[in-house]
Amino acid sequence: MFGGFIWSQIKLQDLNSFISIVNDLVESSGTIVFMDNIYVEGSNHPISEKDAEGNTYQVRTLENGTKHKVLKNFPTEEFIRQLLVGKATNIEFITLRYYWFLKYTII
Repeated sequence: MFGGFIWSQIKLQDLNSFISIVNDLVESSGTIVFMDNIYVEGSNHPISEKDAEGNTYQVRTLENGTKHKVLKNFPTEEFIRQLLVGKATNIEFITLRYYWFLKYTII
């Protein structure tokens, strides 16, 4: 299964449930791959807010001029690896300048 640019749109407190749901959709010993953005100053919208759970938000302006607060988390490799303890093996994490890639096998 592949998920692109979805991880950062999920609240931190919901990630355990998200991983469980995704893992349940794939056959045992199946492979899951995710990719998402890394926060790079000047490349991303600035973080405008951080809530009590640690979720970060950006303000985005649409073409019509309206502004919207958007959930956009930028997890670290360590954070992701901790979430996968007991849920995954063969974890591979690749960091590029603007993106990260995660590949793992379901336990």
